[in-house]
Amino acid sequence: MTASRPRQAGFSLIELLVALVLMGLVSAILSGGLTLVRRGAKASERAVERTDAMIRVDNVLRRQLEHAMRLTWGEPRKRSFVFDGTPDRLSFANVQPDYPVTQGVYFNSFEAVGGGRHVLRYGRQQFDPTLTALPVSYPNMTVLAESPATFTFAYYQGGRWRDSWSGMQSMPSLVRLRTTDPESGNLIWPDIVVRLRVDAEAACVVPGSDALCAQPR
Repeated sequence: MTASRPRQAGFSLIELLVALVLMGLVSAILSGGLTLVRRGAKASERAVERTDAMIRVDNVLRRQLEHAMRLTWGEPRKRSFVFDGTPDRLSFANVQPDYPVTQGVYFNSFEAVGGGRHVLRYGRQQFDPTLTALPVSYPNMTVLAESPATFTFAYYQGGRWRDSWSGMQSMPSLVRLRTTDPESGNLIWPDIVVRLRVDAEAACVVPGSDALCAQPR
């Protein structure tokens, strides 16, 4: 009678291969899940940044337009308001409070600059009574928002929106900033619409004028 040899402990080659395959599958699943988590986190971060930027744009635009002035210049018979609007630029004069700058009258400009990423920036400088046109450039402009989206201004008066408002004898009643996808044209953010608190003909603010004028809103 011969004694049987005990079976050696361990894994066979097939068992090792199966284990390696399973480990590879688990690693691939975990890696894919982590990639999705990272993508979701980045998308959420971009959404938060976009929301913060547009809230900042809304606040600055409303605050500056609320202090817009009925300031005019030009020949006595051809006076126009110190207000100029195009689809990519909005310029006007307003009164700044004592903070964060010295109190007084200022030129203001919001500019939408195109490119790979569109930028909306804001600048101001003290009013110069010797000028007969709005400044072309402003020092130290602040970037309010940077996005692939397109920023476009429009101006409302007389029952319709206009693409531009230059050299007019009246102020627009509303200013709109629209943010759209440049490819589809779809809105990326709800329109920001600001109502100006001033609405009068240029003759209204000329001393000695007998013209009938709209009342300030």
